[in-house]
Amino acid sequence: MEEQMATSFDVFGQNELVGRKIGSGIYSVTLNQSLPISIKHLLKYSNPIEHFALQGGCDPIHGVYRRYRPKSYSAEPLSYKFSCTSHQPSPHCDRSKILIPSPRRFGQRMKLIVNVPALNEEKTIAQVVNGVPRNIPGIDLTEVIVLNDGSTDRTAELAEEAGALVINIVGRPGLGAVFRTGLERAMRRGADIIVNIDGDMQFNPADIAILVQPLLRDEADFVTCSRFADPALRPTMPGVKFYGNAVVTYLINWVCGGTNFSDVSCGFRAFNREAAYRLTLFGRFTYTQECFIDLFSKGLRIMEVPLKVRGVREHGKSRIANSIWKYATNSLPIILRAMRDIQPLKFFGGIGAIFFTPGILAWLVVTVRYAIGSSR
Repeated sequence: MEEQMATSFDVFGQNELVGRKIGSGIYSVTLNQSLPISIKHLLKYSNPIEHFALQGGCDPIHGVYRRYRPKSYSAEPLSYKFSCTSHQPSPHCDRSKILIPSPRRFGQRMKLIVNVPALNEEKTIAQVVNGVPRNIPGIDLTEVIVLNDGSTDRTAELAEEAGALVINIVGRPGLGAVFRTGLERAMRRGADIIVNIDGDMQFNPADIAILVQPLLRDEADFVTCSRFADPALRPTMPGVKFYGNAVVTYLINWVCGGTNFSDVSCGFRAFNREAAYRLTLFGRFTYTQECFIDLFSKGLRIMEVPLKVRGVREHGKSRIANSIWKYATNSLPIILRAMRDIQPLKFFGGIGAIFFTPGILAWLVVTVRYAIGSSR
């Protein structure tokens, strides 16, 4: 029977073992005798790659994992490290190089994690946590994580009483940093779908079941709520906020090469596992527009779902939109940096046009005056 190289491992940095495929579906593995019995048993009676996928990344081997000849698994033939304590790929590695098993292919249970960033939301946080649907068809397990960004009221206490996992973030690093922290924690806990929703009840938690449908049907990698796609669902909000969103959306559509997004600033959104791993963000103040630019540039599928939302908060003040000038001055550098890295021709071409246009106009004025003077 034909033998094919299947996988190669460097376990604990010193023990090497080689798996060979003999015929159809049969794997034999050469084991170093110094390995623990549990690992010997795992590698002797199963395909290590398939076992890794079936367990959702919970492989007991600690060390460097290398995949050769990727034929039927959605992985890149590259190395990465993963931690035995967290049982999830280390957040310090390049996410684009991580094995992302298909839950439907390997029979893995689908897990949804809902991240709720919150700052002094004691009046609404329990309502948000309790409103998250737990019986969405296609979802086997649902968890809620409340990212407590330095609240001084009872937000953390009430969220925990409602059944959420509370992560207390120290230092008020900004909404963008809080979002990235939530994304990392959700991936560490084995999320297949990650939803981000605010803790102020501007969005209806029951709509999560609608928002994740394109992900469950494998029609998109990143789904966001649109407040403006359907005129009948357009919320009531101050004119400055509405037109400010329109200007930012136009700018993002231009950066992305003529897309037709209708709302790039809404914080109610969902990611599948691949989009979460491949997302690269730098902004500390916000993350909403940067997600569109980054994921679009990487070729991931983006979809908008029109939903009914509140245009203004029922309680408290927004830490983002309470000052339009502050929002603009903090968001613009993030957008420009993403544009510089992803669309350098447009970025530097735009800067050049700013100086080129006045120069051309001045040249025309001088030329016309010279022509008039020489004709006299």
